[in-house]
Formats: sequence, C-alpha cells, structure tokens
Amino acid sequence: MFEGTVIHGDGRGKTLGFPTANIDIPVKKTGVSEGIYAGTARVLGKEYKAACLINWKKNKVEVHLLDIDDIDLYGANMEVTLLMQVSKYEPISSMEELKQKIADDVDRCRTALRK
Repeated sequence: MFEGTVIHGDGRGKTLGFPTANIDIPVKKTGVSEGIYAGTARVLGKEYKAACLINWKKNKVEVHLLDIDDIDLYGANMEVTLLMQVSKYEPISSMEELKQKIADDVDRCRTALRK
C-alpha cells in the first residue's frame, strides 16, 4: 500500500476515455515493478476498484477508478493497494493502439478484482 495527493496530469487519460488520478509520490516509494495493476483506491472516505499504472521511466503513478465517470479528486489524499499485476508497461506510439491496450488492461483488472 502507498498513498499520496492527487495532482493534475496532462489530461491524456480523460481524452482517451480512461480518466486517471495522478498521485504525487515518487515511483520508487511504491516498492513495485513497472506495469499495470488491479487494486483498490481509498479516497474521500470511499473505496473503489482500480487499475493502476506504475511507470518508472516517467516517474508516474496513475490510478483509474473503475466504473466512475466524473469525480473531482484534485488535492485529495488517495491510498492505493495493489493486488496483482495484470500486464507489463509497454510504450505505444499510436493513439488507437494505446486506447485498445488501456481497454484490455482495464478488462483484466475487472476480471482480477472479481476473484
């Protein structure tokens, strides 16, 4: 488990249909390898199922709350618990490929969280 404050990102996830909460925490403090993880996020007094990206190269932690469309989390503290890695991080050049990769990863997270 790790926690940090939700900060503004570049808005790319939202543009692709998968908004993310960017966590202000150095990636090395997560203690996990780079990749996409199924887990939970506790924020604003509620717990949500989540897909989480750990990107060592960009020093980024991004959390997509599953099945939550529009919620303002900026400035909130978020606790993230990673349950299992569902895929490796892969740099992708095309926006269409990226959107499909994210959709596949989110589906993997949903499946993992049902077990």
